[in-house]
Amino acid sequence: MGDLIPLTGEPLALDLVNTRPAVGDLLATPADLLAWLGLQADRLPDAACGTAELAEAAADLPADPAVMHVRQCEAEDCVMLFLSAHPCRRWCSADRCGNRVRVARYYRRHRTA
Repeated sequence: MGDLIPLTGEPLALDLVNTRPAVGDLLATPADLLAWLGLQADRLPDAACGTAELAEAAADLPADPAVMHVRQCEAEDCVMLFLSAHPCRRWCSADRCGNRVRVARYYRRHRTA
């Protein structure tokens, strides 16, 4: 299941939002939620209270001035959100979406040549 959860190292609240891709819900069962909380263990030190800390993170994000820098990934088939620390950042992950966009652009350029 860990491969299916789109952890991007974003603020905790955004990582939670990113568990809802365009189709489906990656936290559809209690077991899925427990697995996700386990993956977030370093950010949720008290597993028993992990959901109170998660609620605080979700409540704090809209009040944080950094929320003005939350952007949606520009990859055509991605709906993930990220906190842009740099104005040139365009993708949720340079390794994932950024690479797919660059490869597609390369093939479009060289296909017509």
